[in-house]
Amino acid sequence: MFRKFFTFLLINNNLHNHILFRTGYIEFSYLSRFLSEPRVIEHYFSYNNVTDIYSIDKHSIFPFNKNYYFFDDFYEPTENRTKVCIFKLYRHYEEIDHVVFSDGSRPKQIVFGCHSYQVCCEVGCCEINNYIYFWFLYPCAALMIAFACLARKNRENEAT
Repeated sequence: MFRKFFTFLLINNNLHNHILFRTGYIEFSYLSRFLSEPRVIEHYFSYNNVTDIYSIDKHSIFPFNKNYYFFDDFYEPTENRTKVCIFKLYRHYEEIDHVVFSDGSRPKQIVFGCHSYQVCCEVGCCEINNYIYFWFLYPCAALMIAFACLARKNRENEAT
C-alpha cells in the first residue's frame, strides 16, 4: 500500500511539474528559434555573409510570446512588469555565437520583465501561485509518510 502511494505521488508530481508548476516557462531554445526566423533576421539584424556575423543595435527590443526582450544593460519597463529578469548568455550557447553589436562586442545577457506575481524562469515568467501549490504538496506528502512510518513502528512495538 505504501509503495503504491509513493509511486502515485511520484507520477502525479511529475505530471503536475509539467502542467502546473511551469506555467509561463520558456526555454532559451524557443527564443533562439524565434530570433533565427528569416522575418526576424531581416527586421532586427544586419547580416555579413563574408564573416557570417549578424550585427544588431544594442537598443533593439524583441517582442516574443507577449513579452519584450532586450540585450545587455538596456531595458525599458513595459506593461507594469516590475520585476527585471536577466538570462546570462554563456559561450556554450551556439545560437548566439554569430551575433555582435555594431561596436563588435558580443551580447552577454538577455533582459526582460515579469509581473510582480511572477518569477523569472529561464527566459519566461512563471506564475507564483503555482509554486505555492508545489510548496504545499511536498510538506503534506512528507507528513503523510512520517505518520505512516510512525504508525508502522507503533504496530511493530505493540506486536512484541
